[in-house]
Amino acid sequence: CIPTINNVEAITRVFLTDADAATIIDNSSAASSTVPYEDFTAVEGTVIQGQAYPIALEGYTGGNYTNYFTVWVDWNQDGAFSASEMMPIGSIVNSTGTDGKQAVGTINVPADAVLGATTMRVIKNFGASPTASCGTYSFGQAED
Repeated sequence: CIPTINNVEAITRVFLTDADAATIIDNSSAASSTVPYEDFTAVEGTVIQGQAYPIALEGYTGGNYTNYFTVWVDWNQDGAFSASEMMPIGSIVNSTGTDGKQAVGTINVPADAVLGATTMRVIKNFGASPTASCGTYSFGQAED
């Protein structure tokens, strides 16, 4: 499923590292994007079952507005993002998307995560933390 974003306010960076700050994923995109959903599934990183990974997310907020990020990872590889695979990361306020303001959190890989290629989804939303991986949002963007 693809979420519906009515007005695009871009996600500009997804930065995932390991505990030693080694880069796993560092994917940047334009603050001026007008694409509601971007498919970056060709960008890959490797994580280990049972480990925790710092994540930092950046984006354009359209002015002095609070935008929230949520990440889903399809750990069981069933093709759906369940509530147990959802991780609210945090928020940013009044960001140009290129000023380095970040929402930071941790991605905890379950010890029983299925091995192999796994999809991660990031949704940024104005006003409230996204709670539906296939939902409809007024302002923000979605990336896989």
